[in-house]
Amino acid sequence: MPTNMLLMTKGEFLFHLKEKSDHFELIIEDNGKGFDMGKNVQTLGLKIVRTLVYGQLGGEMRMQSREKTKYTIRFTRGGL
Repeated sequence: MPTNMLLMTKGEFLFHLKEKSDHFELIIEDNGKGFDMGKNVQTLGLKIVRTLVYGQLGGEMRMQSREKTKYTIRFTRGGL
């Protein structure tokens, strides 16, 4: 994910990990051009991230993209 972000952004991105009482929340945000959320985005990088989040961590992921792209990933302590 960081490699793709460096290629697609203006060089600024944020990783923020919050520890909640029953889960972790990882927010990854950049200042790139974003992408069309109406399209079915199936890049190899996103497939790998989805496999890790849903398959290995048992978590969930939300994507937002307008002028920038933001991913919010939530997973429980048991997913680690």
